[in-house]
Amino acid sequence: MRQRVPNYFMNMIVKITFFTTLIVLILSVLLYTSFRSYNIKVVNQLNESLMHQVIHNAEQIHAYIRSYSVSLTGNTDVKNLMYGENLSVYETLGSIRALDLALEANPYMESMYVYNARSDTYYVMGPNPVIRKGGAFDPQIDGLLKAGTPIPRLTPIPRFIAHTEEQPNKDAQVFTYVLPEFFRDGSTLKSAIIINVKVESFLNNVAADGTNTMDMKSLWFLGRGGEVFAHTDQELFLQHVGELDYVGRILQSPQSSGYFTAPLEGTTSVVTYVHSDLLDWKLVGVTPYDTVARTAERVKSLAIGIGVIMMTACLIAAVILTRNLYAPVRTLHNKFSPHIPSDDRAAGNNNEFEMISEVFSTTRHKLLDLQQFRNSNWLALKQKALEDFMRTGLPPARNEYEWLQTYAAGINPNGPWAVVVIRIDRYADFCEKYSEPDRALLRYALTNIAGEILRTSFACETLDMGEDRVAVILSVEEDEGGKAGRRESLTELLQQARMSFEHYCGFAFSAFVSEAAMTLREIPYLYRDALELAHNRFKAGHGCLLFREESEPAGPEYFNLNHPLVDQLLEGIQEGKPDKAGAAYGLLTELLHRCDYDNMMFAVSYLSSSIFNLLHTMESNRTVTFGLSFSEFDRKLKRMETFTEMDAEFRRLFEAIAGRIHQIPNEKTKLIVSEALRYIDEHYADNALSPHQIADLFNLTPAYLNKLCRERTSHSLGDYITHVRVEKAKQLLGETNLTIDQIIGRIGWENKKYFFRIFKKLTGATPTEYRLKLNVDQLNAP
Repeated sequence: MRQRVPNYFMNMIVKITFFTTLIVLILSVLLYTSFRSYNIKVVNQLNESLMHQVIHNAEQIHAYIRSYSVSLTGNTDVKNLMYGENLSVYETLGSIRALDLALEANPYMESMYVYNARSDTYYVMGPNPVIRKGGAFDPQIDGLLKAGTPIPRLTPIPRFIAHTEEQPNKDAQVFTYVLPEFFRDGSTLKSAIIINVKVESFLNNVAADGTNTMDMKSLWFLGRGGEVFAHTDQELFLQHVGELDYVGRILQSPQSSGYFTAPLEGTTSVVTYVHSDLLDWKLVGVTPYDTVARTAERVKSLAIGIGVIMMTACLIAAVILTRNLYAPVRTLHNKFSPHIPSDDRAAGNNNEFEMISEVFSTTRHKLLDLQQFRNSNWLALKQKALEDFMRTGLPPARNEYEWLQTYAAGINPNGPWAVVVIRIDRYADFCEKYSEPDRALLRYALTNIAGEILRTSFACETLDMGEDRVAVILSVEEDEGGKAGRRESLTELLQQARMSFEHYCGFAFSAFVSEAAMTLREIPYLYRDALELAHNRFKAGHGCLLFREESEPAGPEYFNLNHPLVDQLLEGIQEGKPDKAGAAYGLLTELLHRCDYDNMMFAVSYLSSSIFNLLHTMESNRTVTFGLSFSEFDRKLKRMETFTEMDAEFRRLFEAIAGRIHQIPNEKTKLIVSEALRYIDEHYADNALSPHQIADLFNLTPAYLNKLCRERTSHSLGDYITHVRVEKAKQLLGETNLTIDQIIGRIGWENKKYFFRIFKKLTGATPTEYRLKLNVDQLNAP
C-alpha cells in the first residue's frame, strides 16, 4: 500500500510556491514598469558622456588654435610684417603670399591680420589679401587694439566680419583670436596677430564624432550671458536666448553637466548640457524625447519574456527545494517516531515538526536538570573560601578539619604546611598591553601549571590572589632526605613549572617559600611572611627562588640621606660628567644593598627627587631645558621589579642630562654666528665695518669669531663682508643709473682701485662691463 504523504509536506509546497510566485510577479511588474525610465536614463547618460567628448574636442581645437597663433610669432614672414620698416613692395607681397598659402592649408581659418603698430598698417591674408592703414578695414578690431584697455589674449571672440571688401554684405561667422605684443612699458602696443576662425568648421569638427551617435536635433555653444556662440542653425549666431526658460535653467545650474526634459516648440525634448572651464562656454544638445523613448520600446517584450521564464524556473525550483528541505525532516521523524507517545500516534497527528518538537522539549528539560546538577557552585565557593582564609584566617569557632572536608581541599589535614607565593616577572609590561580579563587568564594558566606539577609530589591547593600573585598551600611532610630533601624536591618542581609557564605563556616567575607551620590557622601568617620574602626579588632579580629558611635578614642600618656620595652624584650631574655621576651612584648602590626593602625604596625616591630638584635649579639659572619629567621617571621606577632595571634607568638618565648639557655650547655658537652675519647684512654700508668691530660687539677676539664663522659657514667675516658688498653693487648696477663712484660710496667701500680688482675677480668683469652686459641682455629679452 502506498504511504500517505504527510500534511506538512503539502503545506510547505503550497506556501513556498505561493510566495515564490508572488515575488516573481512583483519583480516582473517592477522590471516592466521601471525598465523604460531606467533605459531612458542610461541613454541620457550616454548622451551626456558623448557631449563631454564633444566639449573635449572643442577644447582641443581651441588649444590647437592658440598654439598655432603662438607659433606664428616665430615665422619669418610674420616678423617682417610685424616689425619691418620701409619694406620693399616685393618683400611685403612675398610675405603676404607665403602666409596666404599657409592659411589656405588650414581648414579652420577664415582670415588673418598682421598689425604693425609702428606704421599703423594691417596686412590681411584670406579670401581678399589687402594692405590697409588705419582702422577702416576692421573697425571693431582696430578699436579693441587702440582702446588702451586690457586686450583678451588668445580668447575666442564670436562676431560677424565681411567676407571680402568686394562683398561687404556677405558676412562670415568667426571666432577671433588676438595675440598682442607690447613694448617694455607694458602699455604701448607694438604689434598684433589677429586670426579669424570659421565657426562652421569649428562646429563641424568638434561634433563630427558625437552628433550621429546622439541623434540630436540641435547642438550649440552658449555663452555665460545667454548668447549663442555657435549653432547648427546659423541664423541663431550671436542671438541672445537667455530669456528662454530652459536656457535660464542651464545658466543658473551650479553643476558642470547634466540633462533634463523641457517643452521645445510644442514637443517634449531632452536637453543635455556640459560646461567647459577652459572656454567658459556651455555645450547644449537638444534631442526629441520620442527618439530616446524608442530605444526603451524595443526591449519591452524582452522584459516580459524574461519574467515568464523566471516564473516558470522558480516554480520548478520551489518544488525541488521543498523536497530537499523535507528530506532531513522525514529522516528525523523516522528516527524519533519510536519515542513518540502512543497516544499521539493513535491521534493521527501528521505534523512531523510538532512531534519532533515534543521529543526535543522533553530531552531539553532532562538535560537542563543534569546541567544544573553538574554546574554547582562548589568550585567557585572553594576558591573564594580559600582566598578569604589566606587573607584573614578562619573564624575561631570554625573547626579546621571540617572546613577542609566541606570544600574538598586537596591538602593533608594533619600538616605540616607551607605557603609558596609565585610572582609573575615583568607583569607591569604585560598590564600595559592587555586588559584585566587577559591578566586573569594569565594567572589562571599559572595556577593550573603550578598545581599540576606540584601535585606530583605534594598535596596542594593553588589560588589566584590577584595582581601578579599566585599562592600555593603545600602539605610538606618530610621524606627520607629530611628538610634538605624536601627543599630540593620543591626546587626542582618549581623550576619545572617555571619552564613550562615560560614555554606556553612567554613569561617567567619568581617563587618564595615560607617556613613550615604545624597548625592550619598559621597559614595566613605564612602567606604574609612569603609576601615579605617576595620583596627580595628586587635584589635577587627575576627568576629567583628563595626559601625563608635560607634567607639572611636585612641589615639593621638605615641609609644616610646626607652621605657625601649624594653630593658627589649631584656634582657629576651638574658638571655634565656621566662617568663621575655613575661612579658615585655605584658606591651608593652598595650602601643600598645593605638596607631592607622599605628603606631602599625610600632612599631611591630621595635620590630621584634630589636629581630633579637640581635639574629644576639648572633650568631656572641657565638657558637650558632638559625636557625630563619627574612624574614620568618616578612612574618608571615604580614599575621596576629588580635593582638591575632601576640601575639601568638611572644611568640612562645621567647620559641624557650630560648630552643635553654638552649640547648648549653648540647652540650658543650658532646664535653668535647668526647674529654676526645679520649685523653685516644690516651695516654693510658703514665704512668702518670690520671683523674687529663685530668681534667687539660680542666681547670676542676677531680670531676666535673668525674661527666660529668658518666652522659654521666655511667663510671668514671679511669674506662675507666683501660678498655682501659686491652683491649689493651688482644690484645697484642693474637697477639704477648711479655712477660707479656713487655705488662704491653706497656699499661702504673706500678704495676704488681695490673695488675694481675684487669685483672683476668675483664676477669676471669690471663694473662698467657688467652693467653693459645687463643692458644688452634686457634688450635681447622678448
